[in-house]
Amino acid sequence: MLKFDQIPDEILLKIFYNTSVTAESLISLSNVCQRFRKVCSNEEMLWKSKFKPRWPLAWKKNAFLIENSSQPINWKKEVEDSVEISNKFQEILNSLIHLANYLTVAITIVPSIFDLFKIGEFGTSVVLNEFRRVIKTKRIIRRGPDLMLLNAKTLLYHVNYYLVTQEMKEFLSLPPERKCFEKGAYHLAKGLNPDAFLAIEYEDVSLKLDKLALDVQLYLRSVNPSHPAASIELISPEDFQEYAKWSGEETNELIHCLNYVLCLKYNAGQNNDIGKIYFHQLLANKKKDIFFSIIYMAVSHRLGIPFSPIRFDECTFLSKWKSEDAEYVVIAPGYTNGYFWLNVSEYFIELFNQYEYNIEIFLLLLARSKFDNRENIRGYNLFPRGATAAGMILIIQSFLKNLNKYFYSDVFKFCLEEELHLDTIIDTCDKLLNLDNQEESNMTKIRSFSTEARQLLAIQQHKVNNKDQEENESFQQNRLCF
Repeated sequence: MLKFDQIPDEILLKIFYNTSVTAESLISLSNVCQRFRKVCSNEEMLWKSKFKPRWPLAWKKNAFLIENSSQPINWKKEVEDSVEISNKFQEILNSLIHLANYLTVAITIVPSIFDLFKIGEFGTSVVLNEFRRVIKTKRIIRRGPDLMLLNAKTLLYHVNYYLVTQEMKEFLSLPPERKCFEKGAYHLAKGLNPDAFLAIEYEDVSLKLDKLALDVQLYLRSVNPSHPAASIELISPEDFQEYAKWSGEETNELIHCLNYVLCLKYNAGQNNDIGKIYFHQLLANKKKDIFFSIIYMAVSHRLGIPFSPIRFDECTFLSKWKSEDAEYVVIAPGYTNGYFWLNVSEYFIELFNQYEYNIEIFLLLLARSKFDNRENIRGYNLFPRGATAAGMILIIQSFLKNLNKYFYSDVFKFCLEEELHLDTIIDTCDKLLNLDNQEESNMTKIRSFSTEARQLLAIQQHKVNNKDQEENESFQQNRLCF
């Protein structure tokens, strides 16, 4: 019988590659003896094989980088760094037991999470993976609210808000022709419902919309194989279109196909291709038509009909398209009876143009609807949702050129009362004060909000500095005792 030290390295590697040996176990094994350390250190693929099953969300979010990196990835270091992040994350979560207050978490805990982002190549996505693991596990184990689940969700709202606001600011800074409507809706939905979107990337949503467009195209081929849209390659959602690519008659025929396929799928229930796109996370339950309209516009764009939103309220969504040889056509939603289209007179064209929305205003109204319904949201995390909606409103407002119609002073007041998003308030106020043609009453309010936000932020910073000083003094005293 072979002694243990006579076992070939190849056999040891097979043992180490076994799925029962986790990333944490492999680190422990590599520290058992010099031989184990040597065997493990020389096998990068071994460490790589442990990363994906332990942090699947991090792997998914970095799949492109992993496959196309110009420099070799040190997988041993990445696994060790990721284990360190996971352990520290759990320590942070455990420390939240006595800090369930939303504001307290923001001031004292979130900076520690941001420090974890800086560890390793995949720090941010590893942290998000740990959020998902805790939330998913707790959902399986318990039906009712659990303290750790509540703390994880509260912390996630803060962290996700920071990440999404960076994405939203980058999106809103693009020139109009490069702003993709569905991508803006995705960023907003992700910001308002982080636990639902942890594992969902924009590419996942876009692929589902592509599938719906292909279903419409397939039906169009069965109805009219000679229609020019029946054989085209789908148009990228990021490709700007001012006019429909087809004649008025061809566009109307394609709209009929869109109505048939999408309304048929939608009426089949939420557990279908449309329901799985997640844009419904943007809206209150009573506004299913708006959710349907977002998808309708995204699918029609892929087939050469660019729609522009022209009216949005509690129960109505209207959009329009134009062709070089046709009148405007207004699409009115009705998810029970389907969509209908009508050619409208010049009088109505002029009337509807008074309400025409750009992407910023439409996203602002969507966030506003979520903010207004924050008290009607079921569940114990309704405050974070309202707080996040308020933050998104502030950011979108800062990109509007004219605020006279869309200045929501109640949102500023809510954030100041709760001492939330103070940095965002200051930044937004600075931008708004530099705009021309604003009503003086709005400008006076903005100056007042900016001053109050700066005062509150200074008080918060003073509290943080005092806390750091107390912790440092406590550490020095404990050190002297030893």
